[in-house]
Amino acid sequence: MPRSLAAALAAAIFIAPVAASAQGEPYSRVSFSTTQMYDANLFAAPLSRRPIGDLITRFGPILEAGYRAVPVEIKARYEVQAERYFEHPDLNKDLAY
Repeated sequence: MPRSLAAALAAAIFIAPVAASAQGEPYSRVSFSTTQMYDANLFAAPLSRRPIGDLITRFGPILEAGYRAVPVEIKARYEVQAERYFEHPDLNKDLAY
């Protein structure tokens, strides 16, 4: 096998996959999120008064889209969550976060 043919074959094997992997690819993802937390001082009262706490549950869909390439990744994320309070239902919101 001539030396130039061997060099061309080696370049095709080792360089072509790198060039092919540099092509970017768009992606999208839809998911669902649920979180639960306890806030010990819901109304930001001073410690001289008794703070009021509550258990808060948040849930909702997440939409994510982006473009991934070797040197850069661009991502956009949109999330909407409803909020539910265990002891203070008057604070519940359908679009809170």
